[in-house]
Amino acid sequence: MRTTACIFLLLVTAVAILPPDEVIAAETAGVGDIEFFLDGAVFREAQGKAIQEIYIRIPNSELRFRETDGKWESLIRFSVTVTGPGGEKIVEDSEEMRFYETLEADALSSRQFHTIVKQFRLDEGEYDLSCEILDVYAPKVSLMGMVRKRHRMSRVDYYPLDIPGFQGKTMAVSGAKFLWEIERNGPDMIFHPNPSRMYGLYRDSVRVYIEAYVPSDFAETGTVDFGVEILDADGEVVKEATLPLPRLSSSPGDPVVTYPIVIQEDINTLAAGSYTLYVNAGFPEELLVRMRCGAFNVAWDLRTWEVSRRDYMAEARFLIGDNKKVFEDFEKKSPGEQERIIEAMWKELDPDPNTGFNEAYDKFLTRLAYVRQRYTDYHTGVFTDRGLIYLRYGQPDDKEVDVVPKNRESLAEAMQKVDDKYQPVSFSSSGGNPLRYARPGQNIDVDPRRLSVIGEQGNVGYPYELWIYESGGDPIRERDKAMEQDIGMRFIFVDTDGYGRYKLESSSIMIGK
Repeated sequence: MRTTACIFLLLVTAVAILPPDEVIAAETAGVGDIEFFLDGAVFREAQGKAIQEIYIRIPNSELRFRETDGKWESLIRFSVTVTGPGGEKIVEDSEEMRFYETLEADALSSRQFHTIVKQFRLDEGEYDLSCEILDVYAPKVSLMGMVRKRHRMSRVDYYPLDIPGFQGKTMAVSGAKFLWEIERNGPDMIFHPNPSRMYGLYRDSVRVYIEAYVPSDFAETGTVDFGVEILDADGEVVKEATLPLPRLSSSPGDPVVTYPIVIQEDINTLAAGSYTLYVNAGFPEELLVRMRCGAFNVAWDLRTWEVSRRDYMAEARFLIGDNKKVFEDFEKKSPGEQERIIEAMWKELDPDPNTGFNEAYDKFLTRLAYVRQRYTDYHTGVFTDRGLIYLRYGQPDDKEVDVVPKNRESLAEAMQKVDDKYQPVSFSSSGGNPLRYARPGQNIDVDPRRLSVIGEQGNVGYPYELWIYESGGDPIRERDKAMEQDIGMRFIFVDTDGYGRYKLESSSIMIGK
């Protein structure tokens, strides 16, 4: 999912109907090795002070857990900074946090998660928030990462916070706290935030908490009614309801009456996609405020919930192909919209729609499992060159695994040791001489941590794999079928740095990378 900076929902307005795009609210995602979601809302405290809340959700599958005393434990280092308009640090906080699970299955699950909630009391004004999550138990998946003790981490930078002045002179509304669950503790309610704003398969009702702040003298003129509307991506109202009259809350001497509003709307009839929640406030015959709470997603496919967003994007990249613009447009869409597009693509690839399953998708899942297990290096297997070719064409008919002979001038010369009937296409980024190897007597600097160092007098050999498809392989997508299947296909992958990261160096056909 592409990261987008987004403004928390804030509203301080005179009693009037708001323009539809007056405020925009959406979650944002961390950038880096760990997938997490950040959301937030601002609320009014007594006498007009404001408190900013932020909510961070981390799926268990994104963290490394260790078994400790019969439990599974993860350890993260969390840091957050809030800066003012002049760049001055208003808040600076860092701490280590431990999360526990009793079952290993829960520790590995993408559906189980942990949520961090932070609160900051801020004066009226505009601020930027940055936060970072570092997985202490998980160094980066590379030899250099382990040697340098670099850990997997992600961060969000310059997340805007716009704190209003809740002075009680006009009607105002808090931010919208999208909820995963509402837990009742006697007369009190405990809210569990849902920073990803995802509903559907595992939570079939959208739940939101907001507060409306009405001047006391205005509230005394009549009862304020509240209603809710849900609009689809085309702006059409798909659901509307009247909300129960909220219980009033006020502090002694405070000129403002607070209306706490809990929204729980069933979404079982809504298709996968992106929706927007609105709350209306007013008298029975007069609408006073129309507030846009923000967007949320509805998703019913198991993949949308249980596959990490990075792997989900890899599946989309496989389906979309090499059209960069189309893929970038797909990344910008909400998870619900992405699910709808993915479903349509797989339906088009289904070789026999009359069966109860999609043979093309089953074949893809089988290959995906193999790729994740065999071809993961610095990156998840689906993002590696070998993984991409395997997903496209399946198991090669023949495979040669060896080390490029010493004293060779280039990869082209190394390829001559096998029966190369076809002119290879070079994918090297270094021009016409893609790889050079050490000559006898040449003094080279060899990193002793490399996995493959051979030969005499300082000669270095690089492992390679030659994949041979006798025909066009077994492509899932129609566009991957070779034009001349009778001549076959050849791909050479070379571990150029010696750390097990194989890159596509040459091929007998031109393919997009």
